[in-house]
Amino acid sequence: MNFMLLIACSYISCMFILYIFTLYMRREVCFNVHNARSNIRRDTRKPKTLNCFSPVIALPVLFAVIASASVALGADANVGKDKAALSKLDMKRRVPARMIQQKTSVSRTKRVESEIDIMLKAFSKAYVDRDLIDVMSYYSTDQDTIAVGSNEDEKFIGPEMIKEGYLQDFLAAKQLKYFDVKVLALSSYGNVAWLFADANVGIVTKQKTIDVKGRFTAVLKRGGSGWKFVQTHFSLPAPTPGDNVCNTIKLSD
Repeated sequence: MNFMLLIACSYISCMFILYIFTLYMRREVCFNVHNARSNIRRDTRKPKTLNCFSPVIALPVLFAVIASASVALGADANVGKDKAALSKLDMKRRVPARMIQQKTSVSRTKRVESEIDIMLKAFSKAYVDRDLIDVMSYYSTDQDTIAVGSNEDEKFIGPEMIKEGYLQDFLAAKQLKYFDVKVLALSSYGNVAWLFADANVGIVTKQKTIDVKGRFTAVLKRGGSGWKFVQTHFSLPAPTPGDNVCNTIKLSD
């Protein structure tokens, strides 16, 4: 803006000089025509005309240009000082960008943890109730969805195979006492999350009650209807001597 003002002042000064020069030339022409008609010997001295390069014209024009430049530079300096002052004040009031990013990341992580915790509790309830339709509602409908169990033959790919695997569990178990999932680690990136948890299951079969302390890992993807499993893996720790905890599950026994 100030640069444009300087250009405008310079343009006006140049136009003023051109106007004075034009007046000078017109006066010279008129003077010569008058002498030719009157056949009067022209005085060797030039008429006292206003020279556009005389100090009378040059100094005011130069002063106008210098004044315009000073005003423009002064305005630039004031704007720079104002910006510096505002920036300094803003830095005092503003929280550093890194802290804002960390705070946003923490709040986003807390929200994801809360959403997945609610989803896991609902899934556990559906499993204990042996509600096959409700259980499958927490799995993705993608054909590459995977579920792996603790037994050697429990490898399921796709919703139909996973549904069949849960159906066999529900038919073999007389009752499910509990299914507690305690998340030990949870991470997320965008619409994908992965977790590691302890999973304790109480199973009542036709002959006995089994208390199982297992491990549960899962990968989840968030869509329009919330978080869904795209992979689950239930496993059992290796048995240790003298441990009374069940490390294998054979519901058909």
